Amino acid sequence: MMRWVSFTLACSKADISEKFNWLSCVPWLFVEADKQEQALEILAQIDSKQESEHDPLTITLGNRHREDLVACAMGNGCSDSLQNVVVRYDNGPLDEGAGESIHRLTNLE
Repeated sequence: MMRWVSFTLACSKADISEKFNWLSCVPWLFVEADKQEQALEILAQIDSKQESEHDPLTITLGNRHREDLVACAMGNGCSDSLQNVVVRYDNGPLDEGAGESIHRLTNLE
């Protein structure tokens, strides 16, 4: 029984890791761009490929906020403009479903 549980957990961990691996890549990594380690990782991922190999959002964010990312990676803190990006993407949905607004509380009588 324990072997089966261990096997199931190992398979589940591998499936979950593979399924959500994209969250640790740019542009999704910009959600944590206000942290020094993540700013370093973002810069490393951007610099690891030619610009033409990146998606348009990564190119835009990378070009617009490169100086802010370098400053954050060096431990100089997060600029207001980079913090705005972090907040904007942190509050964004991860799916393409319609957003549920306050209208759900509306009484239709």
